[in-house]
Amino acid sequence: MMPRDVKVLARTGIVVADPEELWLRHLMTQRYCLPSERMIERYMDMYEKEFLRLFGGARFDAVVNFDGYSIFWTSLLAAAPNGVRKAIYMHSDMHAEMTIRFPNLLGVFAMLKKYDVLVSVSKQLCEVNRSNLSEAFQIPGDRFQCCENPIDVGRIRSKAEAPLDGDIAEWIKGKTSFLSLGRLSPEKDHAKLIRAFAAVRKSHPESVLVIIGDGPLRQDIEQLVSELGVTDAVLIGGPRSNPFPILAACDCLVMSSNHEGQPMVLLEAMTLGVPVVATDVDGNRDLLKPYGYGLLVDNSIDGMTVGLKSFLAGCVPAGHFDPEEHQRRAIHSFYREIVGRSPAVLLESPLNNGTEAFLHERDQDCD
Repeated sequence: MMPRDVKVLARTGIVVADPEELWLRHLMTQRYCLPSERMIERYMDMYEKEFLRLFGGARFDAVVNFDGYSIFWTSLLAAAPNGVRKAIYMHSDMHAEMTIRFPNLLGVFAMLKKYDVLVSVSKQLCEVNRSNLSEAFQIPGDRFQCCENPIDVGRIRSKAEAPLDGDIAEWIKGKTSFLSLGRLSPEKDHAKLIRAFAAVRKSHPESVLVIIGDGPLRQDIEQLVSELGVTDAVLIGGPRSNPFPILAACDCLVMSSNHEGQPMVLLEAMTLGVPVVATDVDGNRDLLKPYGYGLLVDNSIDGMTVGLKSFLAGCVPAGHFDPEEHQRRAIHSFYREIVGRSPAVLLESPLNNGTEAFLHERDQDCD
């Protein structure tokens, strides 16, 4: 639920543009780049008009692009008037995301130098994005900053207390249960996890694996489960409106990702005190290692196999994580690094005077 002082502005209508601007927009969305600075200037003329059409004379201290994947929204918020602090989130290794999943990110990268702050969600990820993008796209290195993801501690705990779905309860009853929770897409590499689990189950037939989520690789994953002969031990549970009871009920969360930003599911597991086995990649390492929480393993089938067996042997560190302290630190960092003002100063500002706007749009479609 949105806080009462957050105002939602719906975007309606279409971009008003002349034929040349429309051609440049088409060029950007098809080729993800514009060949000259003059073409970029004309392209931005269109988005400056669109910003004015949507927001009129409203005055903002800061605009924050929480999405970071859409060429349209990245261009629109880059066109905010001079004097407005512009920030954009980078939730993962963005160069890897471009290579594996989203070639359109090349167009997003072309706009990044117009932002004042490029926000990665962990310190190591900040260094990765700076290394991959700063020189290649002429972005000053000091614009890359870090701000951890906040969490809603009360909501996580409250939703985890809801009744467990019947099919899950039946599947894990009397078993040692591993859980994978997330999108079924290439970077999550569920195939690595399933192959490791199939190897482990030969010596631990009392174990089961639950995979919650959906995505483009679901059919491939189901086929692999069948080929490995573990359909009686691996449940592809699909998406769930409330996965928190499942997270709380399963014995161990496993993450087989090839790259991560700062995974929310790890924060949620840590908030609920669920043991974790995860691949030793930047985002997982940055989150788990400082707290001594969970077990980081080599990013391979053998590594995941060792991790699963280690949990079964009782060798996964419990660590200590204070979710309330994490939340306080994340909120303070957000105001300091992104908005550019201390939380105390902003709390004293009258919100009804339009002093801040945090804009978020997940749709890739422009119109």
